[in-house]
Amino acid sequence: MQRIVAIVLLFLLVITGSAWAQPVQTPQLMAQIKWTGTSWFAAPIIHDLGTGIPKLIGTFYSIYVWDKNFTELAKISRNGRIYAPVVCADLEGDGIYEIIYGSTNGEVGAYEWRANTVVLKSGWPASSCDADQCPEVRGLAAGDLDGNGTIEVVATTTQTNGGAQVFVFNPDGTRYQPPGISWPAWPRYNTLTGTGNDADANGQGNLGYGCYGLNVGIGDLDDDPELEILVTFDNHQINAFEHTGVSLLASDYFTNRSSQYYNYRLNWGQFIRWFDPQVEENHYDLHIND
Repeated sequence: MQRIVAIVLLFLLVITGSAWAQPVQTPQLMAQIKWTGTSWFAAPIIHDLGTGIPKLIGTFYSIYVWDKNFTELAKISRNGRIYAPVVCADLEGDGIYEIIYGSTNGEVGAYEWRANTVVLKSGWPASSCDADQCPEVRGLAAGDLDGNGTIEVVATTTQTNGGAQVFVFNPDGTRYQPPGISWPAWPRYNTLTGTGNDADANGQGNLGYGCYGLNVGIGDLDDDPELEILVTFDNHQINAFEHTGVSLLASDYFTNRSSQYYNYRLNWGQFIRWFDPQVEENHYDLHIND
């Protein structure tokens, strides 16, 4: 047995060379960064900002940019906290990358990365204030909604005063408005009636009550050329908007059981989903039971 153990140890020494005799060199991957203020729920972002050299972007009450050695390269000071992760993107496709953030007081801002520092982008910050309220921006995302090569910015807020809480901005900070439609696309939820608006959509209308907690996504749900925007709000509901601002219709399996709007198609934001498919069949299709 001793001979077998000795042979095994010799074999291990041969295949590992002299590694056992040398200390393992572990790269330094941790540093304590002081005096940044409280970190909320915004995850840090690693992005090269168009330079080819990765940088770390951290969000607290201010936004910081560090290099790989945790040396501070830039700081964007804000009055309120930054709740959602920033967006890093080349909005116009001009080779200049932006850092976009959402803050308290309805502020949505953008800074350009130039000469290894940040410069406020022309046209920004934008505002997500509505209905005499300027609530906090809690969700932030970006995507080329209409496929034209530029990137739009989507911000969601904690609006609970009957005003809009989903906003879309162009790269220059103006409100996004697709051509060829007769209604104002954004923000949502609006209080307007008629084609394309929220107040009487599918009869019962669309209502929202605060987008809380990193809750906006962008993707193609219906295989058309444009992207859709998905948001949640505080009453357990999910809504999906076309880039025109119109809420996406759900399957025709889901219809309204209210006597006032009986059998109207429901859109994504007009009903709560259940884990129990039998409850959904009874309530939204057969219109029976509680």
